[in-house]
Amino acid sequence: MDDGEFGHRLTAEELLERYAAGERDFRKVNLREACLSGANLCGINLSRARLSDADLSGINLSEAKLSDADLSRTNLERANLVGARSNRSDLSRANLRGANLERAELRLANLKSADFRDANLSFSDTDESSMDRADFRGCIVTGTKLGGYMYLTILPDGRVSSTPDADRDRLISEGFDF
Repeated sequence: MDDGEFGHRLTAEELLERYAAGERDFRKVNLREACLSGANLCGINLSRARLSDADLSGINLSEAKLSDADLSRTNLERANLVGARSNRSDLSRANLRGANLERAELRLANLKSADFRDANLSFSDTDESSMDRADFRGCIVTGTKLGGYMYLTILPDGRVSSTPDADRDRLISEGFDF
């Protein structure tokens, strides 16, 4: 995604001030490389926003709208993404270790090489997402619709998927929901 696809550049401080004043709609903003670690941005709309390479560790983005956002290489370690809608978002190479993504929508998302170790993905939906080389070791996947394209993906039990169709059939037989 090039910068032309995104709106004006905002600093982390400007976003936090406007959010504190009651504004919630920040569609298409450019927050590339911003540091919003530990911020509470519950219910914010960051659809189509650029957040690549940002530090969002420990952030509260519960019920946030993140569809079509660029979150590539973003640090979301220990982030609260409960109920977030991130359909069609780019989370490639993102750090989501220990993040809570319970009930998150991640349909058609790019999750390639993302680190989900020890994350909670309970009742989330990853249908038709690209998960090649993603790491799901130690993830909680209760009720998760863990569907999509998995090649060389590390599964919650530590096994590595090798051929998407064969692994999908095996996982169904083991109780995963696709």
